[in-house]
Amino acid sequence: MTTPRPLTIVHLDTGRELRGGQRQLLRLAHGLRAHGHQQLLVCPEGSALEQRAALEGFTVFALPAHDPGHVHGILQLRSHLQTWPHELLHAHDGRAQTMAWLATAGTLVRRVASRRVTFLPA
Repeated sequence: MTTPRPLTIVHLDTGRELRGGQRQLLRLAHGLRAHGHQQLLVCPEGSALEQRAALEGFTVFALPAHDPGHVHGILQLRSHLQTWPHELLHAHDGRAQTMAWLATAGTLVRRVASRRVTFLPA
């Protein structure tokens, strides 16, 4: 059996607090790092996730804190993704899914989306 080559993964989360979804993201990132995968965590500037991820040794790209429509964040993310080669963009919340799609429109980036909810989707 051959060992798969390490991937380069971008995780995108727009939450400002460190709640369940952000904790799951960190656990996933730890597991992927243990298997040799390179990762970039993208989250709001000054967020609890930014601070925790940096403390735990992850590379972090901070989105502008005061960007209500996320326009500047989307443009900055798109620019950063063009200079940071990656194979997968994982959006970890609903707003991140929209940002991921807009930041990668017209590119060949593979996207994965997670949405954690406490109710049964209809």
